Amino acid sequence: MLNLIKSSKINFLSICLTALFSIVFVQTLFASLPFDPNKYTFLVYTPRGDYQSDSNGSIEQTMHDLGIRSYDLRDPAHPVTPTDLETHDILIIGWNKNGSNNGLHSDDLAAYINGRVILTGHDADFHFPYGDKWAPEKCENIGKFIANAIDYVLDGGGTGMIAFHSTFSYL
Repeated sequence: MLNLIKSSKINFLSICLTALFSIVFVQTLFASLPFDPNKYTFLVYTPRGDYQSDSNGSIEQTMHDLGIRSYDLRDPAHPVTPTDLETHDILIIGWNKNGSNNGLHSDDLAAYINGRVILTGHDADFHFPYGDKWAPEKCENIGKFIANAIDYVLDGGGTGMIAFHSTFSYL
């Protein structure tokens, strides 16, 4: 019985410390965002490939971890439309690991993205929430990179775009 009580206290303490760390980390990152996410409209396109097959995909998890809770979501079954591009400040395209870009039309992107564009060439939106097995200590810097990239695109005026992968043939 005593071991059960000790084990329960340890588990409770572990859960509390994890929750506290998560709250502090997310609040610290959110507090350090160089822009107010409530002043902008975000459109997120998730290719729904590996690591993105459920509602907790990498780009969605990244937006959550950054503290950006309000955004509209599109995927291959729900394409990005010209109206979407006219009514949002920024389009953020998630990492495409065996996913599909069928919901993105290059003619629409060319016609309606008239601000700054960043093509990162790597899957930062995966490494931020899920880590990097080679350098886990870099995850905080990845989060800062993403926040600064969003800020740079937003600061350019017009409708901007960020793509977090290196398969840009559809552009």
